[in-house]
Amino acid sequence: MEIAEYVLCYQAEYADEPPPVSPAFEQVTGRKGRTLAQWAADRADEFAPAT
Repeated sequence: MEIAEYVLCYQAEYADEPPPVSPAFEQVTGRKGRTLAQWAADRADEFAPAT
């Protein structure tokens, strides 16, 4: 249970203040990096229930 609490607390910290996107991503891929929230917002329709 201690590990689960640690992981949840660790994730909660980053939910409030996500870490910056590494410049290495752009150097390697040639594209600007995005946060998980940006990625998810771009794909929200893919996660919506099927109608």
